[in-house]
Amino acid sequence: MAILFQVETTIVFSMILFVVLHELNALNMWKASQISQGSHSNQPNSQGTFKSQQYFKLANRSYLNYNKQSFQMLLKLDTLSVPQRKLKILCLHGLNNHIESFKFMSKGFTDQLSHIADFYYVEASFSISDVLPPEPGLLEKGFKPPFKSWFNPKSDEEKWVQDILKEYFKTAPPLPDEIEAQVCVQIEENLSIIENAIKADGPFDGVFAFSQGNAIFRLFCFMAQQLYPERYKSIQLPRFVISISGTVFLQYLFLIDGKLYGPLDCKVQNVDSIHIFGTKDIFYDDCLRETAVYIDSPDVMKVQIVHNKGHLIYSRFTECEQKQLANFMERQILHIQNKDKSVKL
Repeated sequence: MAILFQVETTIVFSMILFVVLHELNALNMWKASQISQGSHSNQPNSQGTFKSQQYFKLANRSYLNYNKQSFQMLLKLDTLSVPQRKLKILCLHGLNNHIESFKFMSKGFTDQLSHIADFYYVEASFSISDVLPPEPGLLEKGFKPPFKSWFNPKSDEEKWVQDILKEYFKTAPPLPDEIEAQVCVQIEENLSIIENAIKADGPFDGVFAFSQGNAIFRLFCFMAQQLYPERYKSIQLPRFVISISGTVFLQYLFLIDGKLYGPLDCKVQNVDSIHIFGTKDIFYDDCLRETAVYIDSPDVMKVQIVHNKGHLIYSRFTECEQKQLANFMERQILHIQNKDKSVKL
């Protein structure tokens, strides 16, 4: 009886310790989620850049509660097959962020995949801190500017922009009245960051991107697959993307070698994609557009998970959503295992 009591006491103590550790981890993830929601605030500015209030205002503050459901997701993902090697995933931050802040914001999500994947972070080149004020939450956590953007948009206040937009809209359909077109310049600068990362640390199996980070990845695929396949023939593109609040901003027009391309021109081929976004996201319509940009085919898997929160890195999944994410990741694991086997043969 004494031995039985000792065993039961040990089990109870272990269960209490397990719950305490879980709650501490959940608290840390919840704090990170609060930071992730504010990465698209905007203030008017004299330069005209990022001044479309509909598209660059503060995202709704909807707080993410980590409860039993998020823990079930962790257990579900722990059942994934352990690959012979971990997946290599390239991480692309959103607007008004940088590497360190994005690591903090995404920790609640990436930690749940850390047993099957390694994450590699890169940072955009354009400083945004003189145009958009830093998120107060990031500053409170000790993150310091400059925060970055993947794009450098110019408004039609400049004459050369007016001229090129006039020429573009002779054949392109007009934008809705509430959207002001902006020309993104010096695009190659940030595309080269992704290219150099692939050459240095790749090839990558997948991409994990938040908000604007998805836009630069789609543009990179468009360049490599359709515009300049010869130029990028030595680059092996990632096989899948985890798109968190991925957006297609209609006002972004990309200036490439003297020609403008719209965001809907940037189709992505032969890439598995899982799109996770919320009904309360102020960019909800832009998130819906993104799924259509990834071209369907019998060999491609496309998954859409729509939650009821805002513009954030979401981790509270229903049982059905847990299965969707787990099945998606299982497919990627099987892909690299089969690929590695074929290489060895």
